[in-house]
Parts: sequence; structure tokens; C-alpha cells
Amino acid sequence: MLKRWFGFTTFLDDGRICLTNNAAERALRGFALGRKSWLFAGSDRGADRAAFMATLIMSAKLNDIDPQAWLADVNGFIADINTHMESIATSAKEQSAGLAEVNIAVDSMDQTTQQNAAMVEQQNAASGTLANEAVKLKALVSRFRLTGPGSANAGALRGASTAVVVHISPARALSRKLISALEGNAALDTNGDWEEF
Repeated sequence: MLKRWFGFTTFLDDGRICLTNNAAERALRGFALGRKSWLFAGSDRGADRAAFMATLIMSAKLNDIDPQAWLADVNGFIADINTHMESIATSAKEQSAGLAEVNIAVDSMDQTTQQNAAMVEQQNAASGTLANEAVKLKALVSRFRLTGPGSANAGALRGASTAVVVHISPARALSRKLISALEGNAALDTNGDWEEF
């Protein structure tokens, strides 16, 4: 004891030094008293969790932080994170429903576009058929010679289309030959109109 006399009497020179080491023992007592309990944690995972919590508590104490207030704050953050995750999940569901509606609308537009394309093809086919029928009708009408009150308009129409070829029917040619052979017969029409006898 005489060898350590200077250490024992140091508290007399410095008032900050405590007479005993009770403060250090009290600081360690919370962890030290729980040591035997770690043998009965129930499982390896339970022991790991107990060691984790003891580490957190002692680290908070060493940094002059209230462990209970710190853990409450962390638990509040975790609750906020859970709330945010729930709102993210709800938003994801709403977005999924919105995307499903967009897909339905796009499918409907695609069907309408296909129907429009089919209608355009039908109209093109009908236009082609109508053009062919118009050409055939023009060829058929061009075979007739119109005389009488409306013959001036008909002549103008025939004159306007130079591609129209006028065919004289064999019956008309035969009738002209007969008229020329039997000239002077009053029963025959000599003008070639065949309107009166």
C-alpha cells in the first residue's frame, strides 16, 4: 500500500477525482448484471439480438445519448418508413390500374384503326370496280347514235371525246342499202330516221 500511496492520496490534490470507483462500477453495472442472462437467451438468434441491443445501449451511453429516447426516435423513423412504403404500394397499384386502362384504350384504338383500314380497302376496291364499270358503260353508250331534238348535245358530247369510235349496226347498214335501192317508195322513210311511215 505504501507503494501506491501517491495514487491513494491524489484525490486530496485534485477535487475532480472521486474517493471511490463507485461511479465506474455503476456505469458498468447495467451491462455486467445481465451477463448471466445471456446464457438463457433461448436461441442463437436471441443471443445475437441481445448482444446487438446491449451494444446499441452502451454505445449510446458512452456518447451521452439517452438510449430510450434514441430507440424511440429510431422506431418513429421505422414507422414513418412503413407508412411511406404503404403509400408507395398504393401508388403502384393505382399506376398499374391506370396502365391497364391505357392498354385497353390502345387496344380499342388499334381495333378502330384496323376497321378504318379495312373500310379504306373496301372503298378502294369499290372505286376500282366503279371505274371499270364506267369505262364499260362509256363503251356501250358510244355505240348508240342519237338523232332528234337532243342530237345537238349528243353531237357535242361525241365531238368532245375523240377516243369514242362509232360503230354502225349491221341492221342500220342493211336498212340504208334497202332505202337506196327502193327510192321513191312512199311507205319507206327516206330520211333514215325511222320515226314515221
